[in-house]
Amino acid sequence: MSSLTTELLIKYDYVRGRTKRTRKSGETEWTISDADKDDIDAWDYILGYDGPSDGSTFGEYSNKIKYYIYDNKTQLDLDVAWVGELEGIDVGTMYSEGMHKDWENYLIDQINLIDSIILPDFERVTNPEDAHIEIAYVPNLPGKLAGQYEADISWSTTYDDNNEAINTASFTKSIFSFKERTSTNGYDARNLTDYPALNDITAATIVHEFIHAIGLDHPGGDPTSTLTNSNETVMSYNWLPYGPLTPTLKLKDQEALAEIWGKEDAYSFPSQITDGTKVAEVNSSYVSDSKGFASISGSTPVTVTSYEIGKETTLDSIKDYDGNLHAGDNLAATASSYKYQGMLDVNGDGVFETIFTNKSSKRWVTAKVDSTTGQIDFDDNGAGGGTRVVGIYADPLIAEGENNGGYLSDGVTPAPANFGVSDADRYVVVNGETIDRLALNSQVRFQNDLEIDNLEAKHSGDYDSDGIHEVYWKTADGTAYLRSLMHADGNIRYANYQSVDQMKEYLTANGDDSVITDITS
Repeated sequence: MSSLTTELLIKYDYVRGRTKRTRKSGETEWTISDADKDDIDAWDYILGYDGPSDGSTFGEYSNKIKYYIYDNKTQLDLDVAWVGELEGIDVGTMYSEGMHKDWENYLIDQINLIDSIILPDFERVTNPEDAHIEIAYVPNLPGKLAGQYEADISWSTTYDDNNEAINTASFTKSIFSFKERTSTNGYDARNLTDYPALNDITAATIVHEFIHAIGLDHPGGDPTSTLTNSNETVMSYNWLPYGPLTPTLKLKDQEALAEIWGKEDAYSFPSQITDGTKVAEVNSSYVSDSKGFASISGSTPVTVTSYEIGKETTLDSIKDYDGNLHAGDNLAATASSYKYQGMLDVNGDGVFETIFTNKSSKRWVTAKVDSTTGQIDFDDNGAGGGTRVVGIYADPLIAEGENNGGYLSDGVTPAPANFGVSDADRYVVVNGETIDRLALNSQVRFQNDLEIDNLEAKHSGDYDSDGIHEVYWKTADGTAYLRSLMHADGNIRYANYQSVDQMKEYLTANGDDSVITDITS
């Protein structure tokens, strides 16, 4: 969405402006005057920072950032009276509670991620009095308050033998509290694949408040700023659902933290496609679907300008996972036979891909489009990439047939056969009818439909909320619907054909009947 720089988009708060003024970090005796002391000096003092006083480079931190997680019921002194005054409710006494293990694991994993990015290290302590940051799950946070970070730093002054003032900093309070949320801004929460007891909205609240504690404020100081949303920074209140994916720091969040604290040499920021092929313009009016669904006929983060749906185009450099051009297909017609189907989020990561089918090679392609630059990197085909000729899968019913003499486990229904099967094993006679077991292989049928240009991409989503994203295709002749199940990296794991009744029954049973029209149209 926004092309604003990190400095303008993210406002430094608790340790504001670390790179914006002359640092006191070289003054190891801490004899600076009261007028000069601020929160950056407090952090530098407490963490034992030793570096150049002009802030030209980062130095070293001799102490760790220590955090404590409340794991039982404890009365807390939280500044929440303002909520009662604002909403006209009785606030009462605030108590922490022990959090679910999934919640704690998520929190620790996010802290470990931050630890890998910034120069200071983190350490979990067993006593809140030893912590720089206390973390509390507080289910009775009042009213609409979902989470809050609050801190107080105190400075004390002693004098040395020469009557020079020596200032010492300490935290008198530094705590973030949060409660569980099940909806926000009209969106319902969805539980995470990696942390099943934790939903995406609560998780985003947790990481949001934690990085408040180490320096970031809301975008431009305004959490509801229309300049950005939660796809660009976890500090925004403009919520776009993560679905079953794990909410985590976005690129701008990571860059801002690195500017405050310094970046570990070994860490690489998530890449943005800036040297690829531009195929689209940013769609500033895009609004994400509340369930993470996407439709060929629906809104997308970018508007493709280089390809026209239903028209063939040339992709000169598209490769498969292993780097083989056109997946090794060297037919003359292949490069110019990529038919553009439209855009879908094929693996549920919030990033949309252009989809192409090829009747010459009998394969299909996904090409990830950067939502900020509108570019495709056609070399992004390997591990972690999203631009490739999609792989071929093995129909899982093949193995069942091999174990049952060519039939499924019921002993009656012919099982699909694999490529290269002998004629003796390929054909079986059932009730006087010869059945071609190879034709029952969904991968074979998939490729046959590609060869005759009989497939139209329609919709994507995790319809049964099992953490596996799916892409729905419609056969152009209207005889069936293809449901392809995708790996997290965007490659295909399996596909099966459904009749119109089977498709409707599956979606209706999962409460997704509202998308049927998008698939059948």
